[in-house]
Parts: sequence; structure tokens; C-alpha cells
Amino acid sequence: MFSVLKQGWSRLLQGIKQKSFLSDCDSEDICAQMRSLLLEADVHPSVIDHLLSKIKEGAAEAVQRGKWTPTRFTELIYEEVGLLLGKTEESSREYYAEEAENTPYFSPVENKTCVWLFCGLPGQGKTTQIAKLAAFLRQQDVSLSIGLVCADFSRPMAGKQLELLTKELHLTLFLVEPQEDLDSFLQRVLKQSRLQGIHLLLVDSAGCLDTDITAMQELNQICSLLNPEKVFFVVHGGKGQSVLESGLRFHEKVRLTGFIVTMLDGEVKGGSILSMVHRVGVPIVFEGFGERLEDLRLFNPLSMADRILGMGDTFNLKKKLRGPLQGDQIDDLKKRALEGEITFQDYLDQCRALRKCGPLSALLAMVPGFSELHFEENDFVRSEAIICSMKAKERLCLVPFSEKSLHRIASGSGCSVQEVMRLIQNFEAFRSTVRQMGSSFDLDKLKKMMGGLKWH
Repeated sequence: MFSVLKQGWSRLLQGIKQKSFLSDCDSEDICAQMRSLLLEADVHPSVIDHLLSKIKEGAAEAVQRGKWTPTRFTELIYEEVGLLLGKTEESSREYYAEEAENTPYFSPVENKTCVWLFCGLPGQGKTTQIAKLAAFLRQQDVSLSIGLVCADFSRPMAGKQLELLTKELHLTLFLVEPQEDLDSFLQRVLKQSRLQGIHLLLVDSAGCLDTDITAMQELNQICSLLNPEKVFFVVHGGKGQSVLESGLRFHEKVRLTGFIVTMLDGEVKGGSILSMVHRVGVPIVFEGFGERLEDLRLFNPLSMADRILGMGDTFNLKKKLRGPLQGDQIDDLKKRALEGEITFQDYLDQCRALRKCGPLSALLAMVPGFSELHFEENDFVRSEAIICSMKAKERLCLVPFSEKSLHRIASGSGCSVQEVMRLIQNFEAFRSTVRQMGSSFDLDKLKKMMGGLKWH
């Protein structure tokens, strides 16, 4: 994801950090490099002009105050990219908070059914994102009553798709009946949802081009009848500038309240993401990043700035780890690790917990400085098999390994004796390194002690 931007920013920021001071020529050269990089990533020219003018303004102010340093320039780039992506005081508080707030995104209103409408171009993943959002909201509040409305008359199987995607959530699904037109269908939906005490309706409209007059009139009709509190425009994260022009025209017709960006687990340039908030004047609210129902999260501008600038994604990493890795357990594990008391069982337990968060390679990619690391999932599977083949006392490091026990473990795990010995040696090196280093880790030392990982 964002490989063009990440690699370009990484080279640029590294060059800035290597300078002891910055001259006017340096600043102009850096801005010229930034322009080329942003154009290559398909950022809209007007957005590039806006970003560079803001950076130059900040640079001039820093020079006047006598604070013009490479570090300040790097901070300035980060701040302006965050603002370009829609940074607010609220998103900044959330980003810098030690613990994420547990405030639900949606709170039911007594005796009222709220309506959220979803629109967009064809093939953007709109129906899938509605199902993901329903799962997201239900996870935040299990008592929330959600209704799904299939107002997409252009695809006969759209309703079936919604039903299959949300089968495990047990939601109320409203489908058009034979001989029922759009007006009578939506009137029935509103009446039945109020009678059933449904808190929120998620309405799936037909994907349409902004040049399709009939489809846009139908979308306007839906808005007039339902009067939605929110109108989300769903957009594929890999699309170029044309999707922004469509977003502008949709906004003129139905007054969008937010974007949902999809497909962020694939390779995308990122230009449209950097451009859409500034160009359309509507915030990005959610981002979809995978195929699973749970692969949707609230968008945070500073988190996205981290990823685009190649700084990892510690914000979402902390959120991912918060569930399976409990704070008290982590504190206890860290204390014992620093005292050299960590065991194979600890290693196994924590790795199993991590695997619940998704592929380990994806987790490591969220850690700053680990983008160069190539992790083979099979290496972990092999390590798990070796540890599971140990006896209880061996896992707890209470008895030494003999030649006989090494052969037994190798036979039980389907690995060679050499692989078993390598895991044990790496684990002992890990324990020793953690004890010696205390709480300050060095990436180069970490690379050496993780023998199963491949580095380029």
C-alpha cells in the first residue's frame, strides 16, 4: 500500500535529516522533489499547490523565529499532510491518547429511526462496506437494532448479497416486493422500521455514474423520501482523479457527509486519498482494508499520514493488539522478560494471541522501520510445532535439552534437529538480549536475534 509515496517520502525525509541546516536552495529543491513525487502518486495539481504553499508558509515563519531546522521541516510536512487528510482537534486527541475511547460511533435516539444512505460509482465495494459497517456498529453496541435496506433495483442479486454477508449478524433486511415501486417500497420500510423499533437503517443504493441522469434522479428521490442523517460516498482507494470529479458532482446533488475508502489492503498510489478531503470538502470517515467482515475501521488522518510518510501505523496496531493482548498480561510479561524469566510457553501464548489479530507480516508492516522485513508465516508455524512437541517442563525452561530430547522434539514436530537447535539458540539469545538491553530496543540487534526472519 502506498509504495510510491512511502519510498519517495522515505528518501526525501532521510535526505532532510542528514543535513545540519537548511538553506533557501535546499528548501526549494525539497519542494520540487515533493511536487514530482506527488504528481507521480496522482495527487491533484491544485492539492499539490495548496500543500506546498502551506509548507513554504510554515518554513518562512520558522526562519523568522530562528527555528528553521531539518527536524522542523520534517514536522511541518507531517503536520500539513495530516491537515490535508482532514486532521481535527478530535482526531488529534484520539491519536495521541494513551487509551482509545470506547465511545460508540452511533448512539440510538429514543423513538426515532435514523437513516444512513450509501452511494457511489459501480464496483466500488459499496454493498460489502455496508455489511462491514453493520458488523462494526453491532460490535460497539450489541443491543443496537439495525435494518438493511436494498434500494438497488439495478442488480437483482444485490439483496441476496447483503443477506449472505450479514447472515451471522441477524439483522432485519428490507427487500422490494413484486410490483412495488421505489416510493411505496421506501414508505413501507419507514413504517415497518418504526413499528419494529429499529434504531438505524443502512440503505444501499444502486451504483451509478454521475452522468447517468435517470440513476441520479433516483438517488435524489431516495434522499427526498428518507431524509438521511448521513450520506456516504464509497470509493475504491486505488482509483485516480476521475473519482474525485464524480465525488464533487455527487456532493452537488445529494450533499455528501463523508467518504468510505475501500481496498486499502492492496497496492494503491494514494493520490486520490490525499486529494479528496481538500477537493470535495467532505471528511473520510471509514476505511476498508481487507475482505473479512471485521476489516473496517474509523479513519484517523494522522494514522493515514503515518502510513503515507512510511512511519508505520502504531495507532491502529495498538487497537489491534488491545483485544488479544491484555494490558496486565503484557506488563507481567515485560517484567519477566527484562529479568530473563520469559519461557517458550510465553512465546507460544503471545504468538497465538498475535495470530488472532491477522497475518503477522501485516502486523509487522505497521511497526515503524519494519517495512524492510520479509516474514514467512511458515517460519512461525514451524516454531509453534517445535514448542508444542516439547514437554511441559521444557516449555517452562525448567530442564535442559539433551540430545535425546532434541531428537524427540524434531520427530514430533516434523522438523530437523538443526531447526530445533536453531530455535532454542535464537530464543536464548533473545532472552539474553532483552535482559541486557532493558527497555531500549535497537532494530539491528532485533534483526540478528530473530533468526527465522529473512532480510534483504
